[in-house]
Amino acid sequence: MARPFKPAFSNLTPAWSTQCDQVADKHDRSFIRTLASFCSAKGIEPEHVDEAALKAFEAAIRASTKKRPTQFIRDTRKTWNRLAATLPGWPRMQLEVADRRPNPSVAPDGLPESFILDMENFLNRSSNGGRFKQLRKGLRADASKIDTRRKILQLVTMLAAKGWDLSTLSGLKDLVLDPKALDIIFDTMWDGGSGEECAHHYNRVRLLRTIAKHWVHAGEDILEQLKEAERAFRETTDGLTERNQAKIRQFGDDQNIRRLIMLPANVVEELRPEQPTLGEAIVVQSALAVSILLAAPVRAKNLASIDIKKHIHRVSETNCYLVFPDHQVKNKVDLEYPLPLATIELLDLYLKVYRPLLLAEETDALFISRSGRQKTAAELGAQIPRFIKDYLGIDLNLHLFRHLAAFLFLKKYPGEFETVRKLLNHKSSRTTVKFYTELNNIEAFKRFDEIVTSYLPKKKREG
Repeated sequence: MARPFKPAFSNLTPAWSTQCDQVADKHDRSFIRTLASFCSAKGIEPEHVDEAALKAFEAAIRASTKKRPTQFIRDTRKTWNRLAATLPGWPRMQLEVADRRPNPSVAPDGLPESFILDMENFLNRSSNGGRFKQLRKGLRADASKIDTRRKILQLVTMLAAKGWDLSTLSGLKDLVLDPKALDIIFDTMWDGGSGEECAHHYNRVRLLRTIAKHWVHAGEDILEQLKEAERAFRETTDGLTERNQAKIRQFGDDQNIRRLIMLPANVVEELRPEQPTLGEAIVVQSALAVSILLAAPVRAKNLASIDIKKHIHRVSETNCYLVFPDHQVKNKVDLEYPLPLATIELLDLYLKVYRPLLLAEETDALFISRSGRQKTAAELGAQIPRFIKDYLGIDLNLHLFRHLAAFLFLKKYPGEFETVRKLLNHKSSRTTVKFYTELNNIEAFKRFDEIVTSYLPKKKREG
């Protein structure tokens, strides 16, 4: 059996050693040195790196004990491409980076101008628009517009995947009034969801019904068909899904709660801000996001949209608020969260030391990529759970921070659903009670167990 590949950094060829010495960031250097070690052992010099060499390298990585090999390989390719584009003397060969998205959306510039115009008019409809006034359809939140635009493009992508001529799409009406288009969309969603209920597909069908009913005034036959599709995809759970309940149970252990709350401070404590690197900037960014979510359990879209000047209101060095106006919030209610001192200090460190390393051009976005672009909710939604998993071994997605906030509050103050409603910005207390009664019950059962256990002899209690 072949021995798994292990990097041997001391055995680099002179050419590879020279290349690695040019890489300043320690994380980038780690990816490149692993590749350099493999290529040195195989007699492949830097200028001869190509797809064949990378395929062999990938096979060796997958056969090794390297954790998360797919992500490591992808990061190595991306690091190489970035160095090839920015570092003088680096081989200019660009490596292919596979698009891992299951269904990448059609780009807007690939659609007819009339369709784009109709879509933007739909997204920017307001209470001044007549027909939406009676329906109380006011100005939509910026985050909601972005999400709705993405959903529409995903629907169009489903048609494109089946060979639909996109040049025939003159407006949103072509998504809902053509029975063949609806059949393709429904079949794609049903097959993609393995014929099961799916919240994402349910929301897409709801969007189609909104377009059909209020934008193009479709007939009752179309509306009824869309209602049936809604019923098919609607999840029947009355609260948290079983998966989310299982993840929340991790925090029935107080030790896990303490580890999560201390994570931002513990991670930053290990860094040396006098010698910051790009890789560390991403780590601090992740730590800051976790710290913010623990203090202000906002939705992922609001987190990603944070603007330093618009949303962060400094009162003093030790007094700071995270503020979102109503038109940028899903439920159209102003949000205002005071940030604890630990979060403020971490924010100041990020802004002063680490964020400047990521800046490619002037921007007020808080969370930016290595190219200086504002990160999307999806990007943060992948980055932050990976950060928590790597450091704590705990599964926690962005939206689960909201459920965690409810769990922690109800753990301390059982039955205070109204406070949880305000904390999470639910419009109706019924939503709060429906989702979090189960969390309240967990603590009730634990307290009952304590009562029963109190009657046991001391030795059995301790055993």
